Amino acid sequence: MKDSDLISRNFYELHYASMELGVPESTVLKALEDLSPNNKREDVYAYIKSNEDLPDRPFLYVKEDEVESILKSAVDTFGEESQCQMLVEECSEVIQAVCKYFRKYRPSNKAEKEYENLCEEIADLEIVISQMKYIFNEDKINAYRDKKLARLKQRIEDYGK
Repeated sequence: MKDSDLISRNFYELHYASMELGVPESTVLKALEDLSPNNKREDVYAYIKSNEDLPDRPFLYVKEDEVESILKSAVDTFGEESQCQMLVEECSEVIQAVCKYFRKYRPSNKAEKEYENLCEEIADLEIVISQMKYIFNEDKINAYRDKKLARLKQRIEDYGK
């Protein structure tokens, strides 16, 4: 079993598990207390999903098959111009969160509050970027993404040669 298959009690693992499952960190901690010390990630997730007695049931969970509908509805409801303005706002919030994180982060200070904020802002930005495919040509965006990924792959391969 690899270390990445286990969930420990460190902040980042708890946070990641709670965000992935849509439950508070206290729920993940309670599951870890109920299970054995070497918890496989999938066992902890299955336990949380099946155990109704755990505290703090999911605060909000969106099923994967609902995502596309929600994204399109946001564009239809608020309008293209509004969502493009939201993209600018979310980009600026990620920039600010990155700056604050790196200003505070030190080996002795993991900047957990700033890390949490940065993760939240990145999630907001991802949501708005996902809406852009309903406004702009998704095929063209994907073609540019593929071209740029191929260029990045080449740069990685050339690095250090």
